[in-house]
Amino acid sequence: MAEFRIPIRILYGDGTLEHISGLRGDRMLLVHDCEAACRIAQKQARRTGMHIRVFSVPEGPVDGPTVLEGAKALMEFKPGWIIAIGGHAAMDCAKLMRIFYERPDLTPDDLVRSDIPRMKLGRTRLIAVPTLGSNGGEATGYAALWNPRECLEQVIYCPGLMPHAAIIDPLLLNALPHTHTGEAVLSALALSVEAAVSPEGSFFSRPFAMQAMHTIISSTIAFSCLPFPSEPLLNAQILSGIAHYNASPGLCSAMAHGSMGLFGCVSFGTLCAVYLPAIIRRSTGQYSEGYAAIASELGLKGTPEALAALIEEYADMLGLPLKLCELERDKNAFLKKLPPLTARVAQCGEVAQIIPDDTQKKVEELFRHAYSK
Repeated sequence: MAEFRIPIRILYGDGTLEHISGLRGDRMLLVHDCEAACRIAQKQARRTGMHIRVFSVPEGPVDGPTVLEGAKALMEFKPGWIIAIGGHAAMDCAKLMRIFYERPDLTPDDLVRSDIPRMKLGRTRLIAVPTLGSNGGEATGYAALWNPRECLEQVIYCPGLMPHAAIIDPLLLNALPHTHTGEAVLSALALSVEAAVSPEGSFFSRPFAMQAMHTIISSTIAFSCLPFPSEPLLNAQILSGIAHYNASPGLCSAMAHGSMGLFGCVSFGTLCAVYLPAIIRRSTGQYSEGYAAIASELGLKGTPEALAALIEEYADMLGLPLKLCELERDKNAFLKKLPPLTARVAQCGEVAQIIPDDTQKKVEELFRHAYSK
């Protein structure tokens, strides 16, 4: 049986953040990784008359201790509402700490060993208010948890992680300090491209993926790094998240999550700028045909090379690296990291499905190509 999920209410457009002021209850916890955005949301929260507390999340990958600290804050405060404000750190942490609040018997290791069982979460309701860099987390049942022992970001899937609603308010971004858009653009492009070519995608998920790409390409925001990013990128971000949530993860996601932390404090979007063109150029069979179809639908020459070149053009204009050697200049250090990195990525179930034969060898070739292409 096929399934397509969008079990979330999306409020969008200028001024929609005011929806928070109409919520009813006794207590509200704001979870954020962007202090300026939190201050703006807090003004609306105070209008509810609820008791308000704030939990700050460091930018970057979210680890188990941070999530458990957040769950402890929930247990002590017992809010009826959680408002996640900011990028992927705030989204991931708010989702996961809510799971631990509802299920205190679980540990971070339990989450990464297997899917969380379906559960009814009734003690709190979660609203996501994304800025840039949320990786579409405001509309998905995915969350990433950092494993410091292995320098690995592990993606957890559970329908219970899905927020109840998302508020997409461009005015929130306009009130924030200067924000570069490059990482968010490449993240949205990568997630959309993966969803569009995924065998697990569907008649419903592909239009979301293509609309995300069209939204980025038709907007000048992707080329300008405007100090006040506007509505198109926020919309593309959530569209790409919905599309990716309804299709299996691809090579780019596996390589980015698998190598995050090995080449410095590098974001998911930055790594996508490096890996995605290499993956497209070295694709074969149905994936090569899929990339060519995307290029044609975007008005390019109908070849994988045309799509790879477009993504590199965006990355270059947005000041992102085009080669892995720009992140790890010591080639000997890269070669030392390569065998365990390759083995880690090759063991991912989705990678083995995409590359069923000589998986580890071909994954290593991709990393080498991305390093020196």
